[in-house]
Amino acid sequence: MKQGKINYLTLRRGTLLIIGITLVSLNAAIYGVASTLLLGGSMRAEEKDTRQAMKGVLNVFNQNIEQFNLNFADWSSWDDAYQFIQDGNSDFIQTNLIEPQLAMLQVNLILFVDRSGKTVFSTGFDLEQGRKKPIPPSFKQHLKPDGLLLKHKSINSSVSGIVILPEGAMIIASRPISTSQRQGEIRGSLIVGRYLREEEVDRLTQSLQVPLKVHPLLKGKVPPELISSSTRKLEHADASGFLEGVSVTVRAQDEKRSSVWHCCKTSTANQQSYFRRKIHEKSISRVKTRSDF
Repeated sequence: MKQGKINYLTLRRGTLLIIGITLVSLNAAIYGVASTLLLGGSMRAEEKDTRQAMKGVLNVFNQNIEQFNLNFADWSSWDDAYQFIQDGNSDFIQTNLIEPQLAMLQVNLILFVDRSGKTVFSTGFDLEQGRKKPIPPSFKQHLKPDGLLLKHKSINSSVSGIVILPEGAMIIASRPISTSQRQGEIRGSLIVGRYLREEEVDRLTQSLQVPLKVHPLLKGKVPPELISSSTRKLEHADASGFLEGVSVTVRAQDEKRSSVWHCCKTSTANQQSYFRRKIHEKSISRVKTRSDF
Protein backbone atom coordinates (compact mmCIF):
# COMPACT_ATOMS: atom_id res chain seq x y z
CA MET A 1 0.00 0.00 0.00
CA LYS A 2 2.77 2.39 0.89
CA GLN A 3 4.63 1.74 -2.37
CA GLY A 4 1.43 2.19 -4.37
CA LYS A 5 0.71 5.45 -2.59
CA ILE A 6 4.17 6.76 -3.43
CA ASN A 7 3.73 5.76 -7.07
CA TYR A 8 0.32 7.43 -7.10
CA LEU A 9 1.72 10.66 -5.63
CA THR A 10 4.65 10.59 -8.05
CA LEU A 11 2.32 10.01 -10.96
CA ARG A 12 0.00 12.77 -9.70
CA ARG A 13 2.89 15.23 -9.33
CA GLY A 14 4.21 14.28 -12.75
CA THR A 15 0.78 14.77 -14.27
CA LEU A 16 0.39 18.15 -12.59
CA LEU A 17 3.86 19.13 -13.84
CA ILE A 18 2.98 18.11 -17.37
CA ILE A 19 -0.34 19.97 -17.16
CA GLY A 20 1.49 23.01 -15.76
CA ILE A 21 4.09 22.95 -18.54
CA THR A 22 1.33 22.46 -21.10
CA LEU A 23 -0.63 25.43 -19.73
CA VAL A 24 2.48 27.63 -19.74
CA SER A 25 3.28 26.57 -23.30
CA LEU A 26 -0.33 27.08 -24.36
CA ASN A 27 -0.38 30.49 -22.68
CA ALA A 28 2.81 31.45 -24.50
CA ALA A 29 1.41 30.22 -27.80
CA ILE A 30 -1.88 32.06 -27.29
CA TYR A 31 0.06 35.21 -26.31
CA GLY A 32 2.15 34.92 -29.45
CA VAL A 33 -0.88 34.44 -31.68
CA ALA A 34 -2.83 37.19 -29.90
CA SER A 35 0.13 39.54 -30.13
CA THR A 36 0.50 38.90 -33.83
CA LEU A 37 -3.21 39.29 -34.55
CA LEU A 38 -3.79 42.35 -32.37
CA LEU A 39 -0.58 44.13 -33.32
CA GLY A 40 -1.10 43.26 -36.96
CA GLY A 41 -4.61 44.67 -36.83
CA SER A 42 -3.56 47.82 -35.02
CA MET A 43 -0.63 48.35 -37.36
CA ARG A 44 -2.98 48.07 -40.32
CA ALA A 45 -5.33 50.53 -38.64
CA GLU A 46 -2.44 52.90 -38.00
CA GLU A 47 -1.23 52.59 -41.58
CA LYS A 48 -4.73 53.40 -42.80
CA ASP A 49 -4.88 56.45 -40.52
CA THR A 50 -1.48 57.74 -41.64
CA ARG A 51 -2.37 57.22 -45.28
CA GLN A 52 -5.54 59.23 -44.76
CA ALA A 53 -3.54 61.96 -43.00
CA MET A 54 -1.12 62.10 -45.92
CA LYS A 55 -4.00 62.42 -48.37
CA GLY A 56 -5.16 65.44 -46.39
CA VAL A 57 -1.67 66.95 -46.61
CA LEU A 58 -1.55 66.33 -50.36
CA ASN A 59 -4.97 67.89 -50.89
CA VAL A 60 -3.85 71.13 -49.21
CA PHE A 61 -0.51 71.00 -51.02
CA ASN A 62 -2.22 70.55 -54.40
CA GLN A 63 -4.63 73.37 -53.62
CA ASN A 64 -1.66 75.69 -53.09
CA ILE A 65 -0.20 74.65 -56.44
CA GLU A 66 -3.52 75.18 -58.19
CA GLN A 67 -3.92 78.61 -56.58
CA PHE A 68 -0.46 79.59 -57.84
CA ASN A 69 -1.61 78.54 -61.31
CA LEU A 70 -4.87 80.53 -61.10
CA ASN A 71 -3.01 83.66 -59.94
CA PHE A 72 -1.73 84.10 -63.50
CA ALA A 73 -4.98 83.51 -65.40
CA ASP A 74 -5.34 87.26 -66.03
CA TRP A 75 -1.76 87.49 -67.22
CA SER A 76 -2.12 84.76 -69.83
CA SER A 77 -5.53 85.97 -71.09
CA TRP A 78 -4.59 89.59 -71.71
CA ASP A 79 -4.54 91.67 -74.88
CA ASP A 80 -1.23 93.33 -73.92
CA ALA A 81 0.48 89.96 -73.40
CA TYR A 82 -1.12 88.69 -76.63
CA GLN A 83 0.49 91.57 -78.52
CA PHE A 84 3.80 91.26 -76.66
CA ILE A 85 4.28 87.59 -77.56
CA GLN A 86 4.02 88.66 -81.21
CA ASP A 87 6.21 91.77 -81.32
CA GLY A 88 8.26 91.66 -78.08
CA ASN A 89 7.75 95.39 -77.49
CA SER A 90 9.91 96.94 -74.78
CA ASP A 91 7.03 98.99 -73.34
CA PHE A 92 5.42 95.82 -72.00
CA ILE A 93 8.70 94.84 -70.32
CA GLN A 94 9.29 98.27 -68.77
CA THR A 95 5.73 98.44 -67.48
CA ASN A 96 5.02 94.89 -66.32
CA LEU A 97 8.26 92.95 -65.95
CA ILE A 98 10.37 95.27 -63.80
CA GLU A 99 11.80 94.13 -60.48
CA PRO A 100 9.16 95.66 -58.15
CA GLN A 101 6.43 93.98 -60.19
CA LEU A 102 8.17 90.60 -60.06
CA ALA A 103 8.53 90.97 -56.30
CA MET A 104 4.78 91.54 -56.02
CA LEU A 105 4.12 88.46 -58.14
CA GLN A 106 6.34 86.37 -55.83
CA VAL A 107 7.97 84.44 -58.68
CA ASN A 108 11.49 83.13 -59.20
CA LEU A 109 11.15 82.93 -62.97
CA ILE A 110 8.81 84.06 -65.73
CA LEU A 111 8.92 83.26 -69.43
CA PHE A 112 6.93 84.15 -72.53
CA VAL A 113 7.40 81.50 -75.23
CA ASP A 114 5.75 81.76 -78.65
CA ARG A 115 4.07 78.94 -80.58
CA SER A 116 7.27 77.97 -82.38
CA GLY A 117 9.10 77.42 -79.09
CA LYS A 118 11.08 80.67 -79.30
CA THR A 119 11.55 82.46 -75.97
CA VAL A 120 10.39 86.07 -76.42
CA PHE A 121 11.25 87.02 -72.83
CA SER A 122 12.68 85.21 -69.83
CA THR A 123 14.15 86.16 -66.49
CA GLY A 124 14.87 84.64 -63.16
CA PHE A 125 14.32 86.62 -59.98
CA ASP A 126 15.89 86.53 -56.53
CA LEU A 127 13.05 87.20 -54.09
CA GLU A 128 15.41 87.81 -51.17
CA GLN A 129 17.56 90.39 -52.95
CA GLY A 130 14.79 91.74 -55.19
CA ARG A 131 16.94 91.45 -58.31
CA LYS A 132 16.64 89.86 -61.72
CA LYS A 133 18.96 86.99 -62.58
CA PRO A 134 19.29 84.47 -65.42
CA ILE A 135 16.92 81.51 -65.34
CA PRO A 136 18.62 78.29 -64.15
CA PRO A 137 20.32 76.53 -67.09
CA SER A 138 18.83 73.26 -65.84
CA PHE A 139 15.33 74.59 -66.54
CA LYS A 140 15.93 74.71 -70.29
CA GLN A 141 15.32 70.97 -70.58
CA HIS A 142 11.65 71.69 -69.85
CA LEU A 143 11.37 74.11 -72.79
CA LYS A 144 11.51 71.62 -75.63
CA PRO A 145 8.84 72.27 -78.31
CA ASP A 146 7.15 68.95 -77.53
CA GLY A 147 7.55 69.40 -73.77
CA LEU A 148 4.64 69.34 -71.35
CA LEU A 149 4.97 73.05 -70.49
CA LEU A 150 4.54 74.14 -74.12
CA LYS A 151 1.61 71.90 -75.05
CA HIS A 152 -1.71 73.73 -74.95
CA LYS A 153 -4.43 72.29 -77.15
CA SER A 154 -7.10 74.74 -76.03
CA ILE A 155 -7.50 78.12 -74.34
CA ASN A 156 -8.75 76.34 -71.22
CA SER A 157 -5.56 74.29 -70.94
CA SER A 158 -3.05 74.71 -68.13
CA VAL A 159 -0.21 72.71 -66.60
CA SER A 160 0.87 72.97 -62.97
CA GLY A 161 2.95 70.90 -60.59
CA ILE A 162 6.50 70.66 -59.29
CA VAL A 163 9.73 70.22 -61.21
CA ILE A 164 13.00 69.24 -59.61
CA LEU A 165 16.05 71.34 -60.39
CA PRO A 166 19.54 71.13 -58.87
CA GLU A 167 18.70 74.44 -57.18
CA GLY A 168 15.63 72.92 -55.50
CA ALA A 169 12.00 71.94 -56.00
CA MET A 170 10.00 74.55 -57.91
CA ILE A 171 6.24 75.08 -58.17
CA ILE A 172 5.56 75.64 -61.86
CA ALA A 173 2.59 76.75 -63.93
CA SER A 174 2.13 77.11 -67.68
CA ARG A 175 -0.88 78.75 -69.33
CA PRO A 176 -1.79 79.47 -72.97
CA ILE A 177 -1.53 83.10 -74.06
CA SER A 178 -4.80 84.43 -75.51
CA THR A 179 -6.79 87.66 -75.80
CA SER A 180 -8.62 89.16 -72.84
CA GLN A 181 -11.85 87.75 -74.32
CA ARG A 182 -10.18 84.33 -74.54
CA GLN A 183 -10.76 84.21 -78.26
CA GLY A 184 -8.62 83.62 -81.32
CA GLU A 185 -5.62 81.37 -81.72
CA ILE A 186 -3.17 80.55 -78.94
CA ARG A 187 0.02 82.53 -79.54
CA GLY A 188 2.27 80.88 -76.99
CA SER A 189 2.77 79.99 -73.34
CA LEU A 190 3.24 81.96 -70.14
CA ILE A 191 5.43 80.00 -67.71
CA VAL A 192 5.95 81.07 -64.10
CA GLY A 193 7.77 79.35 -61.25
CA ARG A 194 8.54 79.75 -57.58
CA TYR A 195 10.90 77.67 -55.46
CA LEU A 196 9.22 75.60 -52.79
CA ARG A 197 10.68 77.51 -49.87
CA GLU A 198 11.13 76.16 -46.37
CA GLU A 199 8.88 78.82 -44.88
CA GLU A 200 6.09 77.70 -47.21
CA VAL A 201 6.43 74.12 -45.96
CA ASP A 202 6.51 75.43 -42.38
CA ARG A 203 3.28 77.30 -43.02
CA LEU A 204 1.64 74.09 -44.19
CA THR A 205 2.99 72.30 -41.12
CA GLN A 206 1.43 74.87 -38.80
CA SER A 207 -1.94 74.92 -40.53
CA LEU A 208 -2.20 71.12 -40.70
CA GLN A 209 -0.43 70.45 -37.38
CA VAL A 210 1.53 67.69 -39.11
CA PRO A 211 5.36 67.73 -39.32
CA LEU A 212 6.13 67.88 -43.03
CA LYS A 213 9.33 67.73 -45.02
CA VAL A 214 9.91 67.86 -48.76
CA HIS A 215 12.74 65.84 -50.29
CA PRO A 216 13.60 66.42 -53.97
CA LEU A 217 14.16 62.95 -55.43
CA LEU A 218 17.19 63.59 -57.56
CA LYS A 219 18.73 60.42 -58.94
CA GLY A 220 21.15 58.92 -56.45
CA LYS A 221 19.84 61.05 -53.57
CA VAL A 222 16.92 58.98 -52.32
CA PRO A 223 16.41 59.26 -48.52
CA PRO A 224 17.85 56.17 -46.75
CA GLU A 225 14.45 55.27 -45.24
CA LEU A 226 13.18 54.50 -48.73
CA ILE A 227 16.01 52.24 -49.88
CA SER A 228 13.93 49.25 -50.97
CA SER A 229 12.67 47.58 -54.11
CA SER A 230 9.77 50.05 -54.29
CA THR A 231 12.16 52.99 -54.02
CA ARG A 232 13.56 52.32 -57.47
CA LYS A 233 10.27 53.57 -58.90
CA LEU A 234 10.97 56.94 -57.29
CA GLU A 235 14.32 57.42 -58.98
CA HIS A 236 13.14 57.73 -62.56
CA ALA A 237 11.21 60.56 -64.15
CA ASP A 238 9.35 60.34 -67.44
CA ALA A 239 10.47 62.08 -70.62
CA SER A 240 8.89 65.38 -69.60
CA GLY A 241 10.89 65.52 -66.37
CA PHE A 242 7.80 65.01 -64.21
CA LEU A 243 7.92 62.05 -61.87
CA GLU A 244 5.39 59.27 -62.33
CA GLY A 245 3.12 58.56 -59.37
CA VAL A 246 3.64 55.78 -56.85
CA SER A 247 1.67 54.56 -53.86
CA VAL A 248 1.87 55.91 -50.35
CA THR A 249 4.62 54.12 -48.44
CA VAL A 250 4.67 53.78 -44.64
CA ARG A 251 8.00 53.16 -42.90
CA ALA A 252 8.55 52.63 -39.16
CA GLN A 253 11.17 54.94 -37.68
CA ASP A 254 11.17 53.25 -34.27
CA GLU A 255 8.59 52.08 -31.73
CA LYS A 256 7.16 55.58 -31.38
CA ARG A 257 7.41 57.10 -34.83
CA SER A 258 6.59 56.19 -38.38
CA SER A 259 7.01 58.10 -41.63
CA VAL A 260 4.72 58.37 -44.61
CA TRP A 261 6.01 59.00 -48.12
CA HIS A 262 4.06 59.88 -51.21
CA CYS A 263 4.83 60.99 -54.74
CA CYS A 264 2.21 62.83 -56.78
CA LYS A 265 1.67 61.71 -60.36
CA THR A 266 2.68 65.04 -61.93
CA SER A 267 5.24 65.94 -59.31
CA THR A 268 8.87 65.31 -58.60
CA ALA A 269 8.66 66.18 -54.91
CA ASN A 270 8.32 63.68 -52.08
CA GLN A 271 6.41 64.54 -48.94
CA GLN A 272 7.45 63.04 -45.66
CA SER A 273 5.34 63.23 -42.51
CA TYR A 274 6.25 61.91 -39.07
CA PHE A 275 3.50 60.61 -36.80
CA ARG A 276 3.82 59.27 -33.25
CA ARG A 277 2.76 55.65 -33.13
CA LYS A 278 0.41 55.78 -30.12
CA ILE A 279 -1.76 53.02 -31.55
CA HIS A 280 1.17 50.62 -31.47
CA GLU A 281 2.07 51.45 -27.86
CA LYS A 282 -1.53 50.96 -26.67
CA SER A 283 -1.80 47.69 -28.58
CA ILE A 284 1.17 46.18 -26.74
CA SER A 285 -0.46 47.00 -23.40
CA ARG A 286 -3.78 45.57 -24.56
CA VAL A 287 -2.18 42.33 -25.75
CA LYS A 288 -0.53 41.77 -22.36
CA THR A 289 -3.83 42.32 -20.54
CA ARG A 290 -5.88 40.00 -22.72
CA SER A 291 -3.29 37.21 -22.72
CA ASP A 292 -2.70 37.16 -18.95
CA PHE A 293 -4.44 34.10 -17.49
